[in-house]
Amino acid sequence: MNILNESQSIIEFLRKNSDILKINGIAKRAEVPSSRIWNMLSNRQINLCIKDVAKLISVLSPLGYIPVDEKNGGINRIIKKVSEITKVPVSKITNCAQDREVIRAREYIVLVNEKITKLSSTLLGKELGGRDHATILSNKKRANGYLEAKDKYFLEFWPEIKRQLQIN
Repeated sequence: MNILNESQSIIEFLRKNSDILKINGIAKRAEVPSSRIWNMLSNRQINLCIKDVAKLISVLSPLGYIPVDEKNGGINRIIKKVSEITKVPVSKITNCAQDREVIRAREYIVLVNEKITKLSSTLLGKELGGRDHATILSNKKRANGYLEAKDKYFLEFWPEIKRQLQIN
């Protein structure tokens, strides 16, 4: 485990997904002094000891945190791969674009997330440009409907996405 990379990854996750009460609660559950976490967040201390990192990962994982070692299957890799296959730029996928091909790319990402990373709909929505969980759940329902109906347009890229991301 690369402590520096993992510490920076934890900082990034906490900055994106937590408020003051959540951070104090996380510290308490992980049995890590909250002052250490606040020092990390204020850039006064980046390195945590391996014991603290392991404790934080165990508490943060159920909240959607993906450890650095597992990020090769993480959502950013999925977004980039879907972008590459569908030829829809990442910038469009993660902003407010509403073109049909952009929405379709997001639907692919939601399906792949369900099979690989299993991020919560709230966290996935944040990664996809700040969408709320209801939008993500709607995308999931619609995408599963396309698969069930064997929609020709939806199936255009799905087999290649499954192959490249090694989904059964």
